[in-house]
Parts: sequence; structure tokens; C-alpha cells
Amino acid sequence: MYWSADDGKNRTRSVANTGLFNYSMWAWCGQQSSNSTATVQQYLDTMNQFEQQYPAMRFIYMTGHTDGTGPGGTLFRNNDQVRQYVRNNNKVLFDFADIETYDPSGGGPYYNDANGYCQWCDAWCTGHPSDCANFNQMGDCAHTHKLFLQTEGRGVLVDDGASGGLERGAVTSRRGALRLHPYDCFCALMARKFWLRKR
Repeated sequence: MYWSADDGKNRTRSVANTGLFNYSMWAWCGQQSSNSTATVQQYLDTMNQFEQQYPAMRFIYMTGHTDGTGPGGTLFRNNDQVRQYVRNNNKVLFDFADIETYDPSGGGPYYNDANGYCQWCDAWCTGHPSDCANFNQMGDCAHTHKLFLQTEGRGVLVDDGASGGLERGAVTSRRGALRLHPYDCFCALMARKFWLRKR
């Protein structure tokens, strides 16, 4: 993988060494639901090493998608470990789970089922059809609802050309206390990793 084995880390470095990209992020699938705290720490340490090796590139940390468990679950513990590390070390976080936990008006928290199925999304789309108007242009998405992908796509941290780049400590979240940054692209986050090319 991108961060956990020598082969994956070498592939990540080979792409970073091209100098073609500004940003990189590992996107979890369901691993955060079963990772040990030691594995999460290995992820955090490796991402930090990448940042030290490539100071001109922004490495974006991420939480895992919702899995039907709440605050007492392994996922919640692991995601909070990532959040705390980001806050304590002035990193950049894409809080995937937090975005899935709250509806677009800030209602929640909601704990979706193990497959990421949203219990309230269909009703939301019925009541807010403009929020769901482009779903016919999206393919099928594993472990999530298309409303989440659209919301998460809006939260992808990218340089919009006006902000001058990402600020350290920036966090995307549905919670009002944290900033939601603008975006200029929709990334297929479930592809596990993405690279954003320099302009």
C-alpha cells in the first residue's frame, strides 16, 4: 500500500519525485474499522516522514468512512487518533467520517450501517432535489451514498488558485467550528489514493 509496506512507500516516493504534483492523500476503504492503534500510528508516522522528505508537497490525512458503529467502536477510536494527531501537529485532514455523520444542514450525528448506507439520504434528496440533481451522472459507489460523495467532493482540500495553497491545520468537516475549504475538482476518493497535478 501507499504507506504501509516498502513497495508501496517506494511507489509513493517515485510519484512524488516527479515533481508534478502538489498534493497527495491515502483514502481508506474499510481498514479503519479494524486497524489497531499501532497500525494507525504507523500510518501517521509514515505520512509525517513523507512530509519531511517532500516539503513542497502537501500530504493530506484522512479518516475512514462510517461503518454503523458509534463513539464506542474501533472506527471512532481510530478516526479520533488521526484527528488528534492532525490537531496536535498542525497537519491537514480530510475528515471523511465526519462529513458522513452529519446532514447538509448540520443535523446529526447519524451512524450509517456497516456498508455506509445512509438511512436519511433518500428522504433528504426528496426534500432537496437540487442537492441530488447530478446523481445520474455518477457511477455506483461502494460503501457510501451518492449524496455523501457529492458532499465529500465539495470538501476535498485543493488549491483553488485564490487561497495560495492549503494552510497547515486545515480540516474539512461538517461541524461549524472547523473550516470547509473550496474545491475545484471532484476526486474519486474510493480509488484509495489521489494526486493533484501542479497547475
